[in-house]
Amino acid sequence: MWIEVTKDHIMHGIQESEVDCPIALAVCDAVESELDDNSIEQCDIVACVHDNDISVHFYHPDEMKYQYNISPKSKCEWKVIKDFIHRFDTGQDVEPFMMEMETN
Repeated sequence: MWIEVTKDHIMHGIQESEVDCPIALAVCDAVESELDDNSIEQCDIVACVHDNDISVHFYHPDEMKYQYNISPKSKCEWKVIKDFIHRFDTGQDVEPFMMEMETN
């Protein structure tokens, strides 16, 4: 799966938030665009960005139904993610980017 962190994600992202940072918002958008199962489409999708993984949770309506983890396809790209998060959280300029992710 490809994620694209856009200017819109950056503009609506919240500093120091694991679930509302631009990367988490981009992951949710990418997951939503790939869904085929109607039962999962009715779920709320929450992505949580951690230091070494990104978890994707499906809630319906208040109960977690499903979860999996993703990470960059190229493990060396964690540095790109960590640098982006650091820059965003400290109020520095960040640029949109794309990255291929895989499930763990």
